[in-house]
Amino acid sequence: MTEFLNEILEKYQGKKIAVVSHGGAIKFLLLNWCKVNNNLKLEYKEKELNITSPCLLKLTFESKELIDLKQIILLES
Repeated sequence: MTEFLNEILEKYQGKKIAVVSHGGAIKFLLLNWCKVNNNLKLEYKEKELNITSPCLLKLTFESKELIDLKQIILLES
């Protein structure tokens, strides 16, 4: 997944891209930038992520470097 993401980032540099994947695969991809805390949750810049299904994440890259990761909460209607 990391190799694919790097290809996409290079090919579409400066563009907005949507990538859809299974939650487990996303968790493994996020290990490139996140750490696992004592609660066994992923953390990015000391902020705990609660990856559930469905989950929407916004990753912002500058070239191939992740500069921001935000979890967008979806509320049930």
